[in-house]
Amino acid sequence: MILLIDAYNVIRFLYPGSRQAHDAQVTWFLSKLSAYWHSKKIDLKQIIVVFDGGLFSHKTREIVGGIVTVYAGGGRKADDVLVVYAKEFREQALLITNDRELQRRAIAFKAGSIDVIDFWRLVEAVHERQAMIANKQEVYGGLSIMKYSVDDADEEMDIAAEVLDELMITSSVNNTVIKTEESFCVRSFSGTAVAKKDKVRLAIRKKLG
Repeated sequence: MILLIDAYNVIRFLYPGSRQAHDAQVTWFLSKLSAYWHSKKIDLKQIIVVFDGGLFSHKTREIVGGIVTVYAGGGRKADDVLVVYAKEFREQALLITNDRELQRRAIAFKAGSIDVIDFWRLVEAVHERQAMIANKQEVYGGLSIMKYSVDDADEEMDIAAEVLDELMITSSVNNTVIKTEESFCVRSFSGTAVAKKDKVRLAIRKKLG
């Protein structure tokens, strides 16, 4: 799986009060993604983060902490570059953005897409799990409890991420998710219902969460 990230769209979500992304925000954002990728790189082939504009008129690309960082080029939008990647990687690609039009354009090439909040919850869940394992502790009701075994840590995080697993299932079969208050209904482009296969759930959980 290859993650395609609409950089400024995500940063605006994380810093809603900022009109533009500052260098410190970009650095923090890339460091979080780098830590996430290093914990998931067995399952994630690449994370490609695309920014609008840049210092040059042409597209530039560099590797920052294992993250492929792309600037679209002067006067060029990240959306257009992301669509090119979606066309190139197709079913392998998963787009991270809240931009509905960009999602629609990517889905046209069979790429999956999820909202920023759902992806960032996965990023934070992985960081929290790493911290739990490193500190050998868990938190219950606001109390930090030391543990001598962390065998159940993954199970605890899997339960917490159950709803997000359903979103990942959707992306893996190139469908869209229709949310209801009580459940998720997964439908294909033709409108027919798609069964939620256990092995798909486990595969996506392993890759992203």
